[in-house]
Amino acid sequence: QLQHDMRFFARLGQSSHNQVVQLLMNSIAAAVTHQPDLFMQLMPEPEVTLGHHQELIECLAERETERAANLVEDYLADMTARFSS
Repeated sequence: QLQHDMRFFARLGQSSHNQVVQLLMNSIAAAVTHQPDLFMQLMPEPEVTLGHHQELIECLAERETERAANLVEDYLADMTARFSS
């Protein structure tokens, strides 16, 4: 699941040609590579991750960029909260 999540966001950055997302994903990928067990513990349930990704794809397809950005922010905030606890 972790690798799928990483690939999803890496492809999102590539397809949008967003260098900020690409650089962020490179940094996160390096951390995940060095401590995969820690990050696996932080991942939400697969259904939650899949639902998030599907909703994000729908937003992008409908060009709802603000809603898509909010979804990504919420997802990252959730991951940060899991990491902090």
